[in-house]
Amino acid sequence: MSRAQITRILVLAAAVGSLFLFVPLDALREFLDPEALRARGDAGGIGIVFAYLGAAALITAMTGQQALPMIGAATLFGAWLGPVLGVLAVAIGATVQFLGIRFAFREPAQAFLERRAPALASNLESRGLAVLVLLRFIWFPMGLTNMGAALTSMGTGRFVLAFPAMLPQALVWAFATDAIVTYGVANVPPGRWAALGGMILAAVAGYFWAVRRWPELSALRGTPAREDGELK
Repeated sequence: MSRAQITRILVLAAAVGSLFLFVPLDALREFLDPEALRARGDAGGIGIVFAYLGAAALITAMTGQQALPMIGAATLFGAWLGPVLGVLAVAIGATVQFLGIRFAFREPAQAFLERRAPALASNLESRGLAVLVLLRFIWFPMGLTNMGAALTSMGTGRFVLAFPAMLPQALVWAFATDAIVTYGVANVPPGRWAALGGMILAAVAGYFWAVRRWPELSALRGTPAREDGELK
């Protein structure tokens, strides 16, 4: 590992350490607590939008969380606007995390992949967006997804392009949160649960329609044949 690479890792470590030292993570979690958000939402004002976006983006960048920001957005902004703002906040935080990991670790990780597993490196380069869209759609753990993408050759634009795939799940979370907040988990009408099930089926059907419409989004195509000398 070169001196420049070691310097980058140290810079990232210092930045992350400073963030956790000076940004109160517990205060961010308390800010995104549904009860506290409802009180702030009743007060109104455009400032709450920017406050939410900042807090949610920070907690995503620091911890890789996606569920808490989404629940907070649904609680604060409702079942329709909430998912849009929630995905926006998560996208900002995840992109910061992606760029930080890439800054420090991309070069040694890519060199390792190209040396030890060239087929995997080629597959990630050709299908990276398709795999990322699938992982965003199923809400695979955010931190692991960001780390994996950062260590490939995927461009930042393609990384950001995959975030709309989170919207169907975000709508489902928002609809469920709204129903539970309105009625209480034990008193949600059966019709609401039926509608929630319909939304999930529609989201899955929409994903498969998108894959058929744009085959390049398929993450499940056949694997290229292994060449001699490649890692088994």
